[in-house]
Amino acid sequence: MQWVAVFVLLSFGSVHEGGNFLPYPVMPEYQTASTKGDSLYMTEVGSWPFGRSYAVTVDSERNIVFLGSGRGVFVLDFSTPFNLTLLSDGIRTRGLGVRGLFYVTDRYELYIANENGGLEIWDVSDPGSPQRLGYYDTPGNARDVYVTGGYAYVADGDSGLRVIDVSNPTNPQEIAYYDTPGSARGVYVTGGYAYVADGDSGLRVIDVSNPPYPREIGYYDTPGNAHGVHVTGNYAYVADGWGVLRVIDVSDPANPQEVGSWHIRGYAYDVYVVGVYAYLADGGAGLRVIDVGNPTYPHAIGHYDTPGGAYDVYVTGGYAYVAVGGAGLRVIDVSDPSDPHKIAYYNVPGYTDTYVKGNYAYTTFYGEIVIIDLNDLSNPHEISRVDIPGQGTGIYVKGNYAYVTVNPGSLVIVNVSDPTNPYEVGSCPIPRAGKIFVDGDYAYIAAGDSGLRVIDVSDPTNPYEIGFCYTFMGRGAVNVFVKDGYAYVATAVCCCNDGDVNIIDVRDPTNPHIVSRIGGHAYECYSDVHVVGEYAYLAGNHMEDDYSGDTVIFIYYGFLKVVDISDPSHPQVVAGAVDDLTANIYAVSPYVYTVNMGRGLQMWTMQDLHRVAYYQFGWTYSLSVLDGYAYVWCNGLRIIGLPVPVAVFPENGDTINEHSIRFVWKPPVYRPYTMQYTVYLDSTVICSSITDTTCTATVPDGHHEWWVDLNYSAHSSFRSESKKFYVGTPSIEESQDQRLPSRFELLGVLRNPVEDGFIDLRLAIPSPCLTDFSLYDVTGRQVWHTTRHFEAGYHDVKLRADLRSGVYFIEVSTPFGKANTKVVVSK
Repeated sequence: MQWVAVFVLLSFGSVHEGGNFLPYPVMPEYQTASTKGDSLYMTEVGSWPFGRSYAVTVDSERNIVFLGSGRGVFVLDFSTPFNLTLLSDGIRTRGLGVRGLFYVTDRYELYIANENGGLEIWDVSDPGSPQRLGYYDTPGNARDVYVTGGYAYVADGDSGLRVIDVSNPTNPQEIAYYDTPGSARGVYVTGGYAYVADGDSGLRVIDVSNPPYPREIGYYDTPGNAHGVHVTGNYAYVADGWGVLRVIDVSDPANPQEVGSWHIRGYAYDVYVVGVYAYLADGGAGLRVIDVGNPTYPHAIGHYDTPGGAYDVYVTGGYAYVAVGGAGLRVIDVSDPSDPHKIAYYNVPGYTDTYVKGNYAYTTFYGEIVIIDLNDLSNPHEISRVDIPGQGTGIYVKGNYAYVTVNPGSLVIVNVSDPTNPYEVGSCPIPRAGKIFVDGDYAYIAAGDSGLRVIDVSDPTNPYEIGFCYTFMGRGAVNVFVKDGYAYVATAVCCCNDGDVNIIDVRDPTNPHIVSRIGGHAYECYSDVHVVGEYAYLAGNHMEDDYSGDTVIFIYYGFLKVVDISDPSHPQVVAGAVDDLTANIYAVSPYVYTVNMGRGLQMWTMQDLHRVAYYQFGWTYSLSVLDGYAYVWCNGLRIIGLPVPVAVFPENGDTINEHSIRFVWKPPVYRPYTMQYTVYLDSTVICSSITDTTCTATVPDGHHEWWVDLNYSAHSSFRSESKKFYVGTPSIEESQDQRLPSRFELLGVLRNPVEDGFIDLRLAIPSPCLTDFSLYDVTGRQVWHTTRHFEAGYHDVKLRADLRSGVYFIEVSTPFGKANTKVVVSK
């Protein structure tokens, strides 16, 4: 029996909701973005490009380590043993990821194999201020590079070996290439020959004694998948995939022959040979030290279990420098090859979660939280780090604290009041670490098969668990969003076998309990949920299997849903769409944003999930949207300018004592066409402009709502988030700005009669509390009920009321008293 996984876009017509099938329209496929970096109405404005580490090299004379990380290179000082310090994060490349590094000592030049960005050359004579000298965009995906004699030899994936003249590093030029039969992944040049690790085509030997005319003279087709090669003396040592080191006699380059091999668990990516020892970067099995003094009988004598997969290794001065993927760099003392041990490390982001607040991004690393300064969006830079006891899986920032979940199982609270000097203030154990949401005095953690955990964080120095709720059928809780006394918990089971969204009543945090579920369809799982107003926006993935003879084909696709949660005990799916495998979702009225595999960042209309804009890059996860920008993680933090204007003033909740108001908005970064702004006040156009980003209008007393529409000439239009404000000086409004209310009051219905299906109320709440809303018809029959949680203050409340025309009475009940008023519904 064979298994094949296929990732496609499909349409589907119904979703299983707790025993009932709730139909919604089948969404058609939309146009697929065609190339990496393709975009529609979006543009990248800046990035902090550091991610997983796959390449490392060393300047042993100056004790400097160059560590490939995502789409950049960290320059690290190692002059003091046991201590790696950052000299520069200024090397930021053009491609999808740094895969190979080669350092030319006498010229202080760093050569970077940069996947689809080709070859880059950097001057690192001043390690604190590296400068790009030049680049050459190879046709394939550059995986490795070796430089000698004024030429760079690039292992360029499916495009074979490229020979590039770098005698003038500011203007490198390709002079020749040899198209190897496999996928060139590693290269080593010596004695006029280039030895190429060519994937499933093994080791290829290319004569480059005359660089403009390379020609293959021999090969050895290794049984595995050749990734890396190191040549010394008469032997080529090949890292050949599944835990295999092969020793190949190349004394006759035209007739290479295997003379020995070593097998063990792991996956061999790279090898470096010093003396009689081969140091093998063996994937998940870490670093292996293999005695090759007798090439016909290689055998392991030492091992260090790295925290991430070992992908590259460089050995000098008794130390092995190992690039370990999501865990960054580990420096291993191999002075005694039988007892390798770590002496230093430098962490990088691997699997990460990021929270953006104000002018800072807070990012989880393996063993650390890193704070990134976003004051200059074109040049984000790291300003501080603080240790955590493992891999951070979720982070939420509120007030002066960052709340971080850490594997294998703890909540860590960090004081970030000074972003340049964060420090831990408290922690507590949790059964499992997952995504986190903080609301009021409580942290809600999606803890896998341990369900939803509720942690009291009222005293950040002493957090403790006060309640928990297992999800339906023990499905793994993967994400959580909390609003108005309810937690919305996305669940999944391995390989999308089953999943749903549990709606959990957390009004009593000591006794959370499930009140309803969304989903539950077989082979359906959920990855994220975001709630705005009366709607929950869900992202998930679906798997189907198809049998064809002895082959089982698994078909995967993603989906989005819009769910009416005005009554949390009876959620209703109102819209849906299909997508690529979807990781995260974020809703900011009037749009929904998603990130996924294949299409990167996408933007949808909020009500009907019509895709209106996108920016395509690779596998993308962790999404925040703030003030016209999306912050996404794709091998580093990327900042994408959205096509929406941002309403700046008046802001939500503003009270203005003058009737002549100057409305201010920010234009989007993306402006390729002629644009026209149209400003709406309470659905009425008050001004229109092509160039201005302000307008002044006379506004009467009362509550108002405003927004900006942006129309691109002959193209689409986009709307800003709407903002509510108040004009006038009644005493209760003055108290909103100056003090908290002293008593509970129902201040009135903001729009009466009701014509759009929503009842808008204004409340004064003296202290945090649960508030019940009950609606009655003229006979006294209760037709509708819901409960919300409010902090102390003044609140504009929108309640969904899909009712027939007529007269109704709404009662609002709090611990501080009750109030009621008449509501007229007109349709």
